Amino acid sequence: WMNTVLPYSLYAAALGKGESVSAASALAGATPVFTAGLAMLVLKLPRVHRGTERGAAQEWRGLLLGLSGVFLIVFRRGSWSQGSFEGLGLQLMGVLLKASAACLTQAKNSRKQRASPLLQALVQALSGAGLAVLLSLSLDATGRTPHWLDPMELVDGKGYGFLQRVSRWQWLCLLCLSLLGSCLVYLLQFFLLARVGAVRQSLMDQL
Repeated sequence: WMNTVLPYSLYAAALGKGESVSAASALAGATPVFTAGLAMLVLKLPRVHRGTERGAAQEWRGLLLGLSGVFLIVFRRGSWSQGSFEGLGLQLMGVLLKASAACLTQAKNSRKQRASPLLQALVQALSGAGLAVLLSLSLDATGRTPHWLDPMELVDGKGYGFLQRVSRWQWLCLLCLSLLGSCLVYLLQFFLLARVGAVRQSLMDQL
């Protein structure tokens, strides 16, 4: 949930609340920076200069400098044109959820008895799909989807009636997106988490 359904729902909600695409992409691209900060706080990762306060201070200064650069990009005039602080908050929550999920997975992987990457990916896919179906049945099927989750008004208060307008080509694109953009990608993600840790995995995710 923290790695898929909730973050991407918050991303869509942020855009629906008026956040600009450029600001959203800047925050999403900074996920490795937020992951590094959480990893330093929660996981107590080994520092480059072990046992020295100077080394720790340098790492925190570098992290804060990186975050400052991100927010300078977000709030620059072109990116923040008609921006929304509410949308920014939702986007930031989604980024922090993804960073937290990566750190929690690394913490679980550090134990002697840990689940295989394949099992982790399977559990995520099934639990995420279950939550998505539950939300869809409670909102889309009943015509209660709020505008900020459906800014293009695809549901339009008619439940699943929009499915009748979906072409075969669109179904094929959705299938390819599910297999290549979700299934394969998240399987590789958990293999990377087991091999290289949360920070490097989130960096590869953005590349």
